[in-house]
Order: sequence, then C-alpha cells, then structure tokens
Amino acid sequence: MGNENNIHNIKNIPLTIFRTKKIMGFAIPISVFIDNNKIGDLKNGKSIECFINPGKHKVLFNCIEKDVIQDIVVDENNQKVEIITHAKMGLLAAVIVIDNVIYK
Repeated sequence: MGNENNIHNIKNIPLTIFRTKKIMGFAIPISVFIDNNKIGDLKNGKSIECFINPGKHKVLFNCIEKDVIQDIVVDENNQKVEIITHAKMGLLAAVIVIDNVIYK
C-alpha cells in the first residue's frame, strides 16, 4: 500500500528534562511546556519525562522573571533526548539556564 502515513508507525522518543539541584533559594518550581502543552513543573534537583514524536519542538520554561525557550529537532533515529538545566537567581526569582541538549 505504498507510502501511507500510519499513526501506529510514529515512533515516540523519550525526552527527559533535568534540573540540577542548587542549595540556595531554588524551591520555586518552573512550569515546562512542549509545543504549548504543559507537561509539568520542574522542581529543584528533579526531572520530568515525556514522549515526543520526531520533528521540531519548542520547549518553554515558564519562570516568574523570564521565560526561556529551547528549540529541539528530534529525528526518528534518536533513542532519547535529554535537556540539562539549572536555575540561577534573577532579580525576582529563579531563572532557568539550558546547560546542554543531548541527542542519543
């Protein structure tokens, strides 16, 4: 049947977002959105995992002081994707810094 797109053939890739633990004042959770859909709150020293389809995605970290956006491009050959972050103190609250995006 040719080159039909079948939803059952779409490979879901695990995405893990880590927030490195900091000692001073980083108890405020940061809301994480992928393609405008909230996947959870990223707490100090914790991680969030979800599954995404291959393609281009926008990961948004919603902070009180400043939102941070990270574009990622996932391909069907990726086994998983990891985003390593940490929070630093801004003027009012914690702000997320992207340390690394790892495609495995």
